[in-house]
Amino acid sequence: MAMILGITATIVAMQILWCCPSDASQNGNLRLAIIQMAISADVEVNCQKMTQWIDKAAEDQARVVVFPEGALWVGPEDVSKASDCRNKLANLAREKNTYVIFGECLPGSKPKEEVQAARVFGPNGEEIFHYVKHYSVPSSPIPGVFQIDDIPAGAIICADRWLRTVEELPIQLGARISFELSANFEAEWVPDLGWYWYVARALRNNVWVVFANSAANVNCPGHGHSAVVSPDGTVVASLPDSREAMLICDINPQLATRREAVRRATHPTLQDFWKTGPRMYDGIIPDANVKISTSGQSAVVTLAATTVTGDLREMTEAIATAKLQSADLLAFPSRACHPANLAEIQQLARQYRICLAVGIRPTEKTEAPYAAIIGEDGSIVTQVFALSNERTPQSKGHLRNLLFSLKGVPAIVVLENDILWTEIVELAAVHGVRILVHLNYTEDSSQHSRQRQLQVWATAASYQMFSVMTDIQQAALWEDLNPRAERRAVIEGRALPDPPPVEILSPFSANLIRHTVKRDVIAASQRIPAGLNYFQDRVERYPGLRAWLELSQEYLFPFDSP
Repeated sequence: MAMILGITATIVAMQILWCCPSDASQNGNLRLAIIQMAISADVEVNCQKMTQWIDKAAEDQARVVVFPEGALWVGPEDVSKASDCRNKLANLAREKNTYVIFGECLPGSKPKEEVQAARVFGPNGEEIFHYVKHYSVPSSPIPGVFQIDDIPAGAIICADRWLRTVEELPIQLGARISFELSANFEAEWVPDLGWYWYVARALRNNVWVVFANSAANVNCPGHGHSAVVSPDGTVVASLPDSREAMLICDINPQLATRREAVRRATHPTLQDFWKTGPRMYDGIIPDANVKISTSGQSAVVTLAATTVTGDLREMTEAIATAKLQSADLLAFPSRACHPANLAEIQQLARQYRICLAVGIRPTEKTEAPYAAIIGEDGSIVTQVFALSNERTPQSKGHLRNLLFSLKGVPAIVVLENDILWTEIVELAAVHGVRILVHLNYTEDSSQHSRQRQLQVWATAASYQMFSVMTDIQQAALWEDLNPRAERRAVIEGRALPDPPPVEILSPFSANLIRHTVKRDVIAASQRIPAGLNYFQDRVERYPGLRAWLELSQEYLFPFDSP
């Protein structure tokens, strides 16, 4: 077996991919074995495969063996065998002196109902962690952290990645490794976006993200592509397809500083939000009987984006082009306009009767950039500063300033790195916001940088909104307005009756409508639907998450907001 240094890797015998990051020789590293397993309907077959993989991982000196969601799949007729299988795995963990992390699937109380759970056995064979997937049982206790050689870690099961209580509260409690056990549908792999959920999670929290997905077979048509993502968002190891395989990877847990997670949790605007969440581990569910907005009448909205900055003549042409495309709002990148030209931009908004989102560049190094939302009458509707920018004055950090209305539809503006602080977007979604405007500024023009930016944008756009996102390097329009129908079509194995005309269709996240890397203008129209909103679809059925977000959105986005 060849050991490949750096982040390159190769397939060798027995479908094992051996990949060690460049710091593999440093002390304190942790060796992981991620098992991309094909899951059978026979519990004994699954158990036997798991023991064989643990044996093989131990031969390669893995300290942690990670299996996907439902690896120990137990049918209704095999429930009595589940305990014996767990005992075998626990004994093997003790024998091989390793941690074993795995998903199990048990039959529920109703016909065809499945209850997914995650368990962790320590090197002494004792169970050190167990949590039931909230998607299966919404009232399940919120999972905390477990220790791997004194390294705090957390675990997520598949669709629970959408629940901040499961995905991020463990990180706020100190987890440096976020394990996700999944059995994703084939349609959840979007080649153009790659590991977008996991890259964004790593960047947002500066932790290691380990994605253990199932392999494809008749019983479980998953997409594979298990991976390890470093705290800086780099995919350091991955499997290239859906075949059953083992991925070996060394990680340095000390690189997981949790810097961004701590910055978000201690920011004056968000600290009460993050203090409230962990209280639920003590069984304290906040009383949050507050008003939740629901969408009123539907509205057709046209959003436009451009990468043009600086040159007033080009900006004028972009505004004229957007108006010809019937745009209600045109978004320019962050830092697109010098403060001295703002009055002229206001005049252009009034002349063309169009709403503009314009980034204003700072004139001094001590100043923070900001964004101005200009109404079609030329007035400044709101000014927005980035919470994540350390130069932003504390007096400018109110989330209420981020809100405005476009054709009667609630909208939010998110500036620069605040796009990674997705709790802001989620709380706005709970508040009833349906339009997201993001202005960014990135000097890095590399393909790698653009790809990572699209990955971050894809996750932020997935809160049931119509989104316009722009940077000097690229611009994109996204929609996540009909996610339930798209998800159900995949789950039920049927074609979507009326697929949207988009560049990238992603049934389990936002669809990319249009995208450009040129200095031009792109536009798209969407009907913002009335009725079902994000809160009803993604929050309401989870008691802990519901109370936490209800209370926080009322505090951060009171209903006298624009």
